[in-house]
Amino acid sequence: PQKVRSITLVGDKKMVAWDDCNALEPIRIYDKGVTQEPYYENYGEFRLLLREGDVVMPKVNLVEPLKLQSQHFLECLSKRQQPVSDGRFGWEVVKVLEAIETSMKQGGAPQRIEHTATSTQHTDDR
Repeated sequence: PQKVRSITLVGDKKMVAWDDCNALEPIRIYDKGVTQEPYYENYGEFRLLLREGDVVMPKVNLVEPLKLQSQHFLECLSKRQQPVSDGRFGWEVVKVLEAIETSMKQGGAPQRIEHTATSTQHTDDR
């Protein structure tokens, strides 16, 4: 009954929430985290301390993604330029998604993603 398109990224110092259905403030950055008591002698003294700070909602100029992508594609055709999201870029995105899936299956274990020299150069040009 309700359309939801959101994702939350949680780090040890901050948390970012993105809500694609919220046109006024789609991104919220929370200065929130958990710190471990630096010194404790036994398990009974072990504590995690919650830290809460400000919430920042940066201004985001929203545009229709498909319209923007189509305009960019047509511009690249007319000017004979390489599009930002070409086949190689799509391949790199798939590698990242595969690494995320592998990480999730391994309980969040970090994964290495190999980039080709040409794709790194292409990425740096953007």
